[in-house]
Amino acid sequence: MHTNDEIIEQYVNKLLTIAKQNNISKSDINSLISAIDFAKFKHASQLRKSGEPYIIHPIATATILLTWKMDIDTIITGILHDVLEDTLTTEEEIEDNFGTNVLNLVKCVTKVNLLSKQNRNNLIKDDQIENDYVIQVFLSMSNDIRGMIVKLADRFHNMTTIKYLPQEKQIRFANETLEIYSKVAGRLGMYRLRTNLEDLSFEVINPT
Repeated sequence: MHTNDEIIEQYVNKLLTIAKQNNISKSDINSLISAIDFAKFKHASQLRKSGEPYIIHPIATATILLTWKMDIDTIITGILHDVLEDTLTTEEEIEDNFGTNVLNLVKCVTKVNLLSKQNRNNLIKDDQIENDYVIQVFLSMSNDIRGMIVKLADRFHNMTTIKYLPQEKQIRFANETLEIYSKVAGRLGMYRLRTNLEDLSFEVINPT
């Protein structure tokens, strides 16, 4: 049985190993480590529904972004994407430590998160006009599409661990993923991701 610290270390080591395999510079790797330390401190004792330390999720999100060959600011945003919404972190702290570009990306993800929660509670299944409108709103919320890509990585990882949510919440989450996020991925030309999100959604909504 691994301790929480050992589990976190495994996720960090995986991220750093992939970073080195992708020839990420030493200075950028140091920036990733700084972001991980910052997020670990901010998320502190928060846990996921699985009972695992919450910090595992942002590290896993950043790892997904790294495998997608995203730039360093986007990967750092993956690590920090929940700190504004879920902790007492200020915008100034993010800007001072990681720059304006990362701050703007984190703010974009936070806005999409808030809209996503509102939409998930009111999602009209099979209403194509409504869904198309939400997709357009998501895609227009930032001049930098990288914020939306971080959100897609966040959603992809959450869908892989959806079994820990209550059944009713699983269904709402999967419906939104199918009707909104898979289509956003398609609009961005991320067709493999779209298929993966559809498959994960159908496992919940209609396994047969």
